[in-house]
Amino acid sequence: MVKTFRDLYTSMAGSSLKEKLEGLSRVLGSRFKEALKLVEQGRVRRYVFKPSGRVLWTVAGREGVYEVIPEAPYCSCDDFYFRVLNGKAPLCYHLIAQGLAEATGRYVTVEEDDSVYDEFVSVFRRLRRLGKPKTYVRYRDEVRDRVEALLKEGPMRARDILREVLAMGFEIPSVNSLAGFLRNDPKRRFICDKGLWMLRRR
Repeated sequence: MVKTFRDLYTSMAGSSLKEKLEGLSRVLGSRFKEALKLVEQGRVRRYVFKPSGRVLWTVAGREGVYEVIPEAPYCSCDDFYFRVLNGKAPLCYHLIAQGLAEATGRYVTVEEDDSVYDEFVSVFRRLRRLGKPKTYVRYRDEVRDRVEALLKEGPMRARDILREVLAMGFEIPSVNSLAGFLRNDPKRRFICDKGLWMLRRR
């Protein structure tokens, strides 16, 4: 179905973007409209891991951030598991959003180091086993308090902090996101020196 989506978009060569979107909306219905909103809001991301060149797509939907594998096709959302896999729907709107974003080039590219790939992917694998993780944006104070407790034991590298936070059931998409999150702590508790995070001295 993802290939069909792309073929459909390609078959409209020569049409204006508006005409293409209207055609896709007629075929895919309300799910396409939801997907279009995500694309317009910049909520589709293409992560490129260096130096391997591995690519991982994510889409931030209404309930959380989901891994999307267009070649499979696969999405880590509940809609995919409960409606797409049993044939009630051809695609979830996250898969449609990824296809539309890739076809139009309207996605955010984020580069990450290969060293964080396993931790990054583990968030989505755990999502299916343990239920939805707590997003760090919603639980920001709790996450920072947990990190403070970790750092009381001594300085840590960001990737090690990320691994611990993910194990606690919180969702943080990357080491860079974690670093920015700690730097923006309202209480200014954290400082990074030579790659090690530690508590700021009072």
